[in-house]
Amino acid sequence: MESTTDDQQHTVMFDSDNIQQTGGGTHDSSSRWQKATYDAKSIRQKITFSGRKFDVKTLPVDLYRVYETLKIRSGEEYALTNVFMIRTAIELHRAWHNTLLTAKILQQLKDKFQVRMTWELGVIKLKFHVEDGSHELQYKVPYDYDSEYQDLYMKIAVAYLDGHMTVHQALIYQSDTKRGKHTAKSGLFIRDFPGRLLVYPLEAGT
Repeated sequence: MESTTDDQQHTVMFDSDNIQQTGGGTHDSSSRWQKATYDAKSIRQKITFSGRKFDVKTLPVDLYRVYETLKIRSGEEYALTNVFMIRTAIELHRAWHNTLLTAKILQQLKDKFQVRMTWELGVIKLKFHVEDGSHELQYKVPYDYDSEYQDLYMKIAVAYLDGHMTVHQALIYQSDTKRGKHTAKSGLFIRDFPGRLLVYPLEAGT
């Protein structure tokens, strides 16, 4: 189990409207990564689960094991923040395979919440070193063409960074997003067959 570490405090704002994508890739990631604004009010309005808690039993076995260890050592919120960072990195990388962008948001989360984690982001394989290497997690993350999905994960991370939602809310929103609860029907169509067949030629061309 693996991850990456650093300590400072920054707040990154991400403007999904300024991202231009072709075939799931990004044009000039440095210009995309900028202090942008997002409608925090609108994202908060979608959060109708303020009293709910994230169900950790839905986590993969390896990630749940790390969560349990961190919860005993450093408390539930710290443990869940580690889980949130790893899930965020996987889903950001899945759609864009943009190492710099993924590393940037991870660093912001690490600095803000003082997480003892380091990471290695490859083209396909992601490694996370948790608690200064006491745990290492490795994931193979295949490319997936899905820009809206990507933008939502970035907005969730920024909202958590800026204190507009708790870690429980952020994790629940991630799970709901992955289940398609915040995606238009047209977006859901291309995520599954037969609509997915329309995407493969675009993926092959990028």
